[in-house]
Amino acid sequence: MEVLMSNWSNVVQSLPEKYVFPPEKRPGKDVFPVVNDVPVIDLETAEGHGRGEIVHQILHACQQFGFFQVINHGVPISLMDDTMNVLKEFFGKLLVRIQLKWVRSYCLDFGCISEGLGLKLGYFDGELSKIQLLSVNHHIPCPNPSLTLGMPEHCDPNLISMLQQCPIPGLQVFHQGQWMNVDPMPNAFVVIPGLQLKVISNGKFSSPIHRVMTHPKEGRTTMGTFLIPSHGMLIHPPHHDPLYRAFTYQEFFTTFTKNNCDADFALEYFKNKT
Repeated sequence: MEVLMSNWSNVVQSLPEKYVFPPEKRPGKDVFPVVNDVPVIDLETAEGHGRGEIVHQILHACQQFGFFQVINHGVPISLMDDTMNVLKEFFGKLLVRIQLKWVRSYCLDFGCISEGLGLKLGYFDGELSKIQLLSVNHHIPCPNPSLTLGMPEHCDPNLISMLQQCPIPGLQVFHQGQWMNVDPMPNAFVVIPGLQLKVISNGKFSSPIHRVMTHPKEGRTTMGTFLIPSHGMLIHPPHHDPLYRAFTYQEFFTTFTKNNCDADFALEYFKNKT
């Protein structure tokens, strides 16, 4: 059944019970500190004399923060704006969530990551990043954001995620022992390493726990593209002393989802025991 967003927003003045999270999962408050030192990496010189510095910045961000933002990524600003405007117009009529395959288009040079890990150029091409999923989410204004979440806390099980945020804040990461806002940056993409990248880096990279808050007055539309290995792809750290045993992405994803998307459980399950 099609549910008109305008009708939902006009009629509902309190949060329906079915959307209320259990007490231990609720945000509990509406105001959070902001991560003021999120690494912002300028990719303009990724193919020039500044490449070495960019590699260093990406490695530092993946190790110390687990995420970063990129600017001058090569995606036209006009395209980013036009795409978001079309999505807002679409969600202005219907309350739905859509997922679709998207054309392959990377704004992040994987060569920088492979070089930093001492891997051959092109290591992440092919089956490791075969599937590119585009996910668009729209969260309408919520009467009480302290009781619910637009997206519960999780780690991404895939290789890497890239998000285009709207101007309305909502993305949060668990950083320095607390939940903190990642404020939207105009014309930037948020880059989040997934659990597969943590495995391939042999634990050098972290994959941050993150979630999405709702907003009391504004709707929030975001677009994410997720790079996913082919399900039969054999994944293992290319190191002499690997922390994890080899597995297919399908094995990992099945273990991950069957255990309430518990990243720690999945990683521990595939750890080498010898």
